[in-house]
Amino acid sequence: MQISPKIVWCFMFLILTIIGMVIVSLLGKLFFASLLWVVGGDFSMTIQDIKQYMKIGFYGGVIGGGGIILFRIFNVKGF
Repeated sequence: MQISPKIVWCFMFLILTIIGMVIVSLLGKLFFASLLWVVGGDFSMTIQDIKQYMKIGFYGGVIGGGGIILFRIFNVKGF
């Protein structure tokens, strides 16, 4: 049984989008926490914040990657 290259592309794209969005959300949190540290002198980034932003990045990656994959599967022009 062979797996379609289109399915493999969709799966890899979804995984890479999720990883990318998690990294971007964590870097955004780190950036704003460091700005507050420079301005106020208090660096506040807890494990709960990291978990929360990882969830936000995960769900954002699923929505963004899933949308692009659906556009590609349904042959929307430009995807």
